[in-house]
Amino acid sequence: MLWRFMIGQEFQGKGYGQAALEIVIEMAQSHPVCNHLIAAYVKGNQKMARLLEKNGFVLDLEEERELVFRLETPGVKF
Repeated sequence: MLWRFMIGQEFQGKGYGQAALEIVIEMAQSHPVCNHLIAAYVKGNQKMARLLEKNGFVLDLEEERELVFRLETPGVKF
C-alpha cells in the first residue's frame, strides 16, 4: 500500500511525479493480486488531476473535499 504520494513544491513540474507514478503502476500491474489502484487528492489540485488522467485513472468517487480516482490493473478480480 502506498499511503501518500507527494512531491515537494520545489520539485514539481520536473517529471519526478510522472516517473514515480509510472513505477507504482508498473509494480501494481505485475502483482498478481493487485486489481486496482486508488488515488485521492484535494479538490482544486489540477496538476494531480492531469497526472492521474494522463496515466489512465478515472474518477471513481467525489467526496466533500476530495476526488477519488481509480485505475484498474490486470490482477485477480474478487
